Amino acid sequence: MRKAMAVKAGALALGLAIAGNSAHAQRVVVSHDEWLTGNGFFNSNEQRFVSNALTWFGLTGSGNILLYSSNGFLVNTAFENYLGSLGYSVTANSAPASFAGYSAVFSESVTNLNGSGLAAYALGGGNVFYIGGTGFGGAAAEAAYSNTFLNAVGLSFAPTYNGLGTVNTSGFSSQGPFGPALFTGVASVYSNSGNDISAPGAAGWTTQVFSDPSGNGVYAAAAITTTATPEPASGALLATGLLAFVLLARMRRRA
Repeated sequence: MRKAMAVKAGALALGLAIAGNSAHAQRVVVSHDEWLTGNGFFNSNEQRFVSNALTWFGLTGSGNILLYSSNGFLVNTAFENYLGSLGYSVTANSAPASFAGYSAVFSESVTNLNGSGLAAYALGGGNVFYIGGTGFGGAAAEAAYSNTFLNAVGLSFAPTYNGLGTVNTSGFSSQGPFGPALFTGVASVYSNSGNDISAPGAAGWTTQVFSDPSGNGVYAAAAITTTATPEPASGALLATGLLAFVLLARMRRRA
């Protein structure tokens, strides 16, 4: 009886420790321009792109999404209602005290951006959909304050606007590693000039830039590739499980 209890306790502790040590999603999607979520422009292709991104984040119709912006191209009734129709709780706040507790953050580049806080959120396990081309401060300034966040995940905005309109994205779904997840069913995405995206890289992140035929980086994705460090509580739980199995082995040898 004691042996059986020891086995159960050890297996439970070990299983909980392994589950608590699983890697976070830590995924980022970037758009060169803001118009895709604006009233009158957020149509079936743009909706599918956003829906694909949420699925890639590991969200399936549940969770709390923060709209971190003061820009009406992101914080508007049409976009909020769409997210609500998918089952998400939506919070709009241009100056949140913390990003903690949100399943994903949608943000557009604005001059009061907390880039370091957004980077810490992504590095700590958060999902971010980041959008440029807003015009706040001009192209060079927009790139500078956006890159505080983007550089942390291996991406970067150019300090000039590309002048591009609607982008044909039909071929992006065949481009690995992230294209099938993000662009399946997306024929085009509306835009009206944005910041080109490049991928200088960052330790521990896999990045991908999607470019138009002229080589402009219009969309990008990044995902963490390192294993999460065990939290102290998880480490203690793992030790408890292993200790239970050691005691069981000793009991067997005595028997």
